[in-house]
Amino acid sequence: MRYLTPLTEDQRDCLQEITNVAMGAAGESLAAFTDTFVTLSIPVIRAFEPEQLAESLSHLKTGENVSAVVQPFQFAEHECFALVVITESSFTDLAQFTGRWVDNETVAGELLGDLAKTINRVCLEGLSDTMDMSLRLEEPDVIAMNTVLDELRLQDISGWDQAMSVEINYHLEDHPFNCDLLLLFPDLAIEDIRMVLDSMIDM
Repeated sequence: MRYLTPLTEDQRDCLQEITNVAMGAAGESLAAFTDTFVTLSIPVIRAFEPEQLAESLSHLKTGENVSAVVQPFQFAEHECFALVVITESSFTDLAQFTGRWVDNETVAGELLGDLAKTINRVCLEGLSDTMDMSLRLEEPDVIAMNTVLDELRLQDISGWDQAMSVEINYHLEDHPFNCDLLLLFPDLAIEDIRMVLDSMIDM
């Protein structure tokens, strides 16, 4: 799969730096949520067509099914989405760390929703504050439970011509837990983001 980048190299580096700070704060929230040390990856920024969503997560193809929760948010008046995806072994880890007894889909969904809110709010508020762009968060919604990765779809972005994603991976030290957070921005939001990044680069 060939990925495009909607940003110049300077813009990408600037957004990566901003995201690093925001995701670090979110990592601290996840560490408090699980009472375990969290390691973070370098943010990956790329663009893809909406139907390529599952393919963009191909690094999660471990033979395990995945669960996913999406949290809509408005960023500078654009409808965007934060997608959190974890494998089944990661889900088991999460339940153990948080002391949850997950014996039905309702409880499982609540745990996924709490995970999303724990990392999304801090990360997105950090981006919003640094970039001085308005933010409004909505409630998370579980879109997949124990699903084959290739079948993962997000209908909310199906009408976009292109999506820009900022991908962040959270890993719990010495455990199989891996959590992928994709911040998904529509092509209509990219120009606003580029303008803000340019103004920050020129400062």
